[in-house]
Amino acid sequence: MRLSSSVTPPGYVIDSQPGGLASNWAFGWHPGRGGQPRKGFGVERIEGGNVSERQFHAFEGEDLGPEAIIGGEGRLVLDKIPEYFQRFERLILPSRPDTVQNFRKHLDGRPVVVEVGSGRGRLLCEVALSRPDAVCLGLETGLGLCGDALKRAEKKGASNLFMAWGDARRTIPMLVDPGSADAAYLLFPDPWWKKKHASRRHGALTGITIANALRSGGILHLKSDVEPYLHEIVAAFLSTGMYDRLTDDEAVIAAMPLTDREVRLTAAGTPVFAAVLLRRA
Repeated sequence: MRLSSSVTPPGYVIDSQPGGLASNWAFGWHPGRGGQPRKGFGVERIEGGNVSERQFHAFEGEDLGPEAIIGGEGRLVLDKIPEYFQRFERLILPSRPDTVQNFRKHLDGRPVVVEVGSGRGRLLCEVALSRPDAVCLGLETGLGLCGDALKRAEKKGASNLFMAWGDARRTIPMLVDPGSADAAYLLFPDPWWKKKHASRRHGALTGITIANALRSGGILHLKSDVEPYLHEIVAAFLSTGMYDRLTDDEAVIAAMPLTDREVRLTAAGTPVFAAVLLRRA
């Protein structure tokens, strides 16, 4: 089985200068469509069989270097975005203090639920509707996906859902106060199959970043259809000493809403692997 993706191709370049423009791939939009997202942008298509049949390589840490920030540090200062995205009041751009302040205004001491890599927001919308007491924060490196998630939230009336554009390893510390998150989700992250891209995988840095945001006893939900990658993430996160693994996790996993990807995987008969970690006191 093979996975083909219409998401941003690896190796694109972002202008790291303040106010610089990235390529259209970085935004997930097409100028020929009035600045609206390209059709199918950010959607991974399963072409028969099981993606987990593709060989996953666990590369040595010294071969990879530190975890790479997807989109580069330049995305944190990129403030010129296509006009289409100006409509979203709950879109957070790290380079625009007013969007960060708007998010913080809505916090007002409320608990936070974080999803790293929210895609089009199917799961986060369901969580937001079931948790009106909380502020639900999605973090995405694709601006087009941020827009899709916010459109979905508007349609469903999930006014407590926000989307932040940028790598969660940088945006979570900017937006979420330590110990203020009840729960976090990291579901079906890109396995970055090739060695030259594998430094983008989630390792200890991601684990520490999420742990710092979680309250004591807060839950981190993990899922992947690439079983060895899930094992790699769990091992890296546990190595930080900030988590315990929940062994009796069937009920917690069964109660989770599905992501768009999991709906497609289930329809294709592809197995899904899950783990639940608890933030240590």
